[in-house]
Amino acid sequence: SVACSDAIPGPAVNLLSNTTDPTHSGSPITPPTSTSELTPDFDITCAADAITTVEITAIFSGSAYGQTVPFCDGWVMAANRSENTIDIINVRQATRIDQIELTARPAILEVDRGNGLLYVAYDAASFVTRYDANDSSVTDVALPAHPVSLALASKGHLFAGLSNDQTAPDRTISYIDGINASVVTNITGSFPGYVEFNSAESILYAGQLGGNGSNLNAYDFDDDPPTLTPLETRESDAPDGEQVILSPNGENLVFVTRSGNDDDLSVLNLDPTDLSFVQGSWQVPGPIAGGAFTSDSRFFLTTSATNLYLFRTANHTLAASHSFAIDECIAAKVLSVGFSPGDNFIHVSLGCTGQNYLLVIPTPETGQADP
Repeated sequence: SVACSDAIPGPAVNLLSNTTDPTHSGSPITPPTSTSELTPDFDITCAADAITTVEITAIFSGSAYGQTVPFCDGWVMAANRSENTIDIINVRQATRIDQIELTARPAILEVDRGNGLLYVAYDAASFVTRYDANDSSVTDVALPAHPVSLALASKGHLFAGLSNDQTAPDRTISYIDGINASVVTNITGSFPGYVEFNSAESILYAGQLGGNGSNLNAYDFDDDPPTLTPLETRESDAPDGEQVILSPNGENLVFVTRSGNDDDLSVLNLDPTDLSFVQGSWQVPGPIAGGAFTSDSRFFLTTSATNLYLFRTANHTLAASHSFAIDECIAAKVLSVGFSPGDNFIHVSLGCTGQNYLLVIPTPETGQADP
């Protein structure tokens, strides 16, 4: 491989360096009651922000928000775990416009932006819910066990890695037709729990869900009929395998494991077609609550307790960081993060004792030139 220098010089910068309220020392501040920029209506299929700049951090508080899915211009769909709903919120305007009623406590969200579909999995319910934004319909799809991870597949389909509480060491992966809200097939084998799909290569990745190891498997997927054929296994004695995340360009596969016996976590950047090749890695304190790539795959955002870290994928250096400190937020912990379409904003779900916060942060200047 040929080494190249990244286009972003200099040390890491604070994500909120443009915040001017001196009483918060760079922490999020409440948005003004009016704004000179009108926010477009919510659109689940939006491809990019219409609003490209915001001078402050927007904040919205609620009782028990968990995972969120970011959309354009400050819009977000958030799992409301106290009311068993999905809330549609404009964080910039601190306004909730709608709620999608559910029958259980939502835990995992996955969105198919192209088809206007949102999928919801639950803490311990053996089904997945499909919300269709085209007609506002809500449909439950029954599964053999409750999902522990979801991953979009090709042609409007979805993979669900299911719990193996009753079937260990075997586990079922459900292949779901999202357009018709039905299960195509259930494939049972000794699969790890965290799933991610590489549509360009037709490879399903399955990473170990906690435990004393952190193995990562790759399977060739054939959809006619749906079958999974083992390709390779990356074995590791490092404990506590966690998220598996593929970059949009298909060139980076992030797999999170614990680093030795301490609390640090290794965020490994693997070659998606050769799991034995580590392209680079980042060390961060645990726990990690997910991560996300920018749409051009040049940056990876991850978390650690109340901290955010934005890393470069070209040379694996730190581009920006931020630590949250909100006076009213006790025992804070980041629950989920993601970029808005177009990468202008970072969306954060921040958990606190008694109250959670949804934040929209301007993405720091990252430059345009490729390394």
